[in-house]
Amino acid sequence: MLFQKNFNINEISRKRKDSLKIEYLKTFNQIYSVKSDSVQYASDFKVSQGVKKQLGFVSYLKIDSLKEGKHFLRVFKNQLKDKDTSLIKVSEIPFWYFRGSLMALS
Repeated sequence: MLFQKNFNINEISRKRKDSLKIEYLKTFNQIYSVKSDSVQYASDFKVSQGVKKQLGFVSYLKIDSLKEGKHFLRVFKNQLKDKDTSLIKVSEIPFWYFRGSLMALS
């Protein structure tokens, strides 16, 4: 794809930005997945900004069926290598779940 010398992201129409954002999130959700212990959750990441205005992703998981105690939230990425797709663990976050409260370390 070629861009003009004076390309300005602000000149892209809002409709075009929205369609690009939808496609990006769709692709992101196909690449990344989440597990808590052995339970696979459907990826439903959304674009978000933190308190410091840093762009990132957020997803909400229903965990009320988990047993109380320590658990691990694992984020995986599909990676293409030598024409094969493998699942690579990107992050592991320990958390403790007790009815009515949640405690996580990051």
